[in-house]
Amino acid sequence: LRPLELHRSPVTLTHLDLSNNRIQSLAELRHLRHLVSLNLSNNHITTLLVQPSPLSLSMYPSGPSGTPDAEHSTPDSALEACSRGLRRLDLSSNRLGSLRGLWPCRMLERLSVRRNKIWQVEDLEPLQRLVWLDLGHNSLASPLSLRPLSLNTSLVDLVLEGNPLTNSPSHRATLI
Repeated sequence: LRPLELHRSPVTLTHLDLSNNRIQSLAELRHLRHLVSLNLSNNHITTLLVQPSPLSLSMYPSGPSGTPDAEHSTPDSALEACSRGLRRLDLSSNRLGSLRGLWPCRMLERLSVRRNKIWQVEDLEPLQRLVWLDLGHNSLASPLSLRPLSLNTSLVDLVLEGNPLTNSPSHRATLI
């Protein structure tokens, strides 16, 4: 489906599987406001953030020349529009180096970011309904990189297999 077809569709999509499509950007998701389940696995996604458009830069601080400066702008989450009811999100096997941009998905219960390049957990603190998180086969090397998860009090299942931090025989005792 092309973005315009999704936008003009009279059907309200609640479950969408866009896996294996070489998707690089999530910008077109803004039209999908009623999603409950979204599968974006096996794509080419590198970030969950989008920079503000040049028109919206006028609200941000100016650069040295007095013109709006993209360097000082705050990036938005590409998932913000579809986050209202999103409960399941699969971003496994992409090229994500960070989880920044997941903060608007406050209803999220299940998240898979398996097989990415994530080295630190961030931006998950607002996800208080998160019960299952798969961080397997990433680049998490230190238990300290998981510290923000201590604020996710509903989290019951955490998958860490295949990360460098699991190479230590005492990693379970350290994490608990």
